[in-house]
Amino acid sequence: MRLRRSWLEELIFGKDAARRFTQDSPVLPDVWIEFGMQYTDPDRGPHEPRELLMTPHRGTTPAELGVALRERLNAERASRSWRGRHPDGAEPADIAYNQAAVAARLHFDELVRVVLPMSKWWQDHVRYEASADLPKEFVRPEVQKELAKSLEAAEKGQVVRRRTPPPSADLLWMIHVVGTILLARSIEEPRTEREAKAAFDDLNEDDGALVAEFGTLMREPLPDAKARVWLVSHDRTATTAVWRSTLAVKSDAAQRVFQLDCSNLAWAILDSGIDARHPAFWSRETREQPRRKSDGAERRKLTADEARDEWPRHTRVKATYDFTRIRQLLNTDDDEVGDAVRRIRANLKTRPNDPRARRWESDLTFWKKFLAKDEDVRQRAQELRRSLKSGRAIDWDAIKPFIEVPHTTAEYESPRHEHGTHVAGILAADWRTFDWEIGDDPHPGEHDLIGVCPDINLYDLRVLDDEGLGNEFTIMAALQFVRHLNAHREQPLIHGVNMSLAIPHDKANYACGRTPVCDESERVIGTGVVVVAAAGNKGYIYYATPTGGTAEGYAAISIQDPGNAENVITVGATHRYQPHTYGVSYFSSRGPTGDGRRKPDLVAPGEKILGPIPGNASKTKDGTSMAAPHVSGAVALLLARHRELMGDPRRIKEILCNSATDLGRERDFQGYGMVDILRALQSV
Repeated sequence: MRLRRSWLEELIFGKDAARRFTQDSPVLPDVWIEFGMQYTDPDRGPHEPRELLMTPHRGTTPAELGVALRERLNAERASRSWRGRHPDGAEPADIAYNQAAVAARLHFDELVRVVLPMSKWWQDHVRYEASADLPKEFVRPEVQKELAKSLEAAEKGQVVRRRTPPPSADLLWMIHVVGTILLARSIEEPRTEREAKAAFDDLNEDDGALVAEFGTLMREPLPDAKARVWLVSHDRTATTAVWRSTLAVKSDAAQRVFQLDCSNLAWAILDSGIDARHPAFWSRETREQPRRKSDGAERRKLTADEARDEWPRHTRVKATYDFTRIRQLLNTDDDEVGDAVRRIRANLKTRPNDPRARRWESDLTFWKKFLAKDEDVRQRAQELRRSLKSGRAIDWDAIKPFIEVPHTTAEYESPRHEHGTHVAGILAADWRTFDWEIGDDPHPGEHDLIGVCPDINLYDLRVLDDEGLGNEFTIMAALQFVRHLNAHREQPLIHGVNMSLAIPHDKANYACGRTPVCDESERVIGTGVVVVAAAGNKGYIYYATPTGGTAEGYAAISIQDPGNAENVITVGATHRYQPHTYGVSYFSSRGPTGDGRRKPDLVAPGEKILGPIPGNASKTKDGTSMAAPHVSGAVALLLARHRELMGDPRRIKEILCNSATDLGRERDFQGYGMVDILRALQSV
């Protein structure tokens, strides 16, 4: 039987006029409710597992909690009673911890038996008489009978007269909640709502059955763990992320009020690459064109084969350029392309175990591609090498054919790293329910995945490799290429740049904000292009203590390059839809800059943001990398509404900062506040 939410709320909080709105259990109400609302009959096995997040109690690190949880869960899953409850086994719990919490996929019985006894609340409040070993007490029938009497009396507001201390109120509450959720499995789903409510009332009044069900589950004890749990919450981020974060920055309201069109704007994403084949980046106009069967009589969707073949016609990723080999292309050590190939082969032969061997193999594949092409391509490659060897100025038109990734089914290579596709999706995704049937892998979410500007065009400039790593030289080259693409044009080809990446500031060698990548960013801004950069994720650090241990803390003056550049719009992170409550994310880098300037400039949603990833899939990610494209979208919407601002990045930055929403935090934490797209549009 599936329990209704209102019934579970009564169960958890009480149903009298003086009902509470909180509960003492470390398990948040939504977790109890989520398990209780499942329909699970006995023939189908236990409750389906749920993704849970566990916050450690003070004195316990997430790592310690993760290790202890794994040990207890392994012991539980090896027990006879667990195998009896899970005859078909269970999927992996996928226990993982970060610097704040532990995540695990657990069944309801594992939550109650494994996790709850690890909480400080359980140790302090869930007790029976003076017994420290509660599970063993349930073996005794007289204990179950006594608990049933106490439970019945508690529901009536009475107290059972006893010579020994009564069971704690928390224990009785726990029996009631857990026993009800477990017993609901034995009831078939009623046909009417009235029958369902009557069945629930009958179940709730059977105190003996509630105690027996709880006692059966808890009878076999597990070894205690020193690690303690503070809070258990339910992870729902897969269904809210971009969809809800766009509400937070009011881009949905701005679109409805002003009917904005960004289809003639383009943004360069300097990152690990955008999967141009992903349906999230397909043009709505071409996607919704009628498709007819051979008889011309019926409209239909694209098949998977058609999606694979026709994506170049649909994608809003106008071009893809791979800068991860720009260092090899601009290398002047070799006179000819063949020299580069021979040098790399020699390195691999003489130093096969070198840590750089994997990179050399990748470089070799890169160069062999040109040697395998037709004579014209090989000739142009040799001319480029000779030109560079002679010291001529870089000719981007000559380099362009060698860094461009063709948008053809045969030659296109999707990025292997997820970051760039995810970042681009926050800005530009348009993946709706209708589209989920395109391709082999339907979108797994429950909501449409709509970015801030779902019709904007993109340029994919890959500056990070398959491992998500890059260097300052490569990023500078990509920024120079943006200036080249816009040169000698009446209207810019690229209107903005998003850099969701960070380079640690070299304090001893450069003035803050004047490093090479910062200077290059300022040059791009000087040509009229808006540059948005992530503040970095260095706001949360571990300190080494004199005794050899570690301590947690926050880091001021932690903005990273290119976010230190004066005219770059530097973006920190906040909660995806409750920024006033949670303020600035713990990991978000904080100002001021090393030379005393106020940074970051703005904050935007950056926690558990859902976005597309290569392979027609989606995923949640955290970081100021996710916050930056929200602000890039705000800039694009501002340009779409007020064309006179085009070419004036400093004025655009001023408008966004002056119209931001103050979150009541320090200026060096929040900048001017949370970006507010609707207010920015109305302020001009």
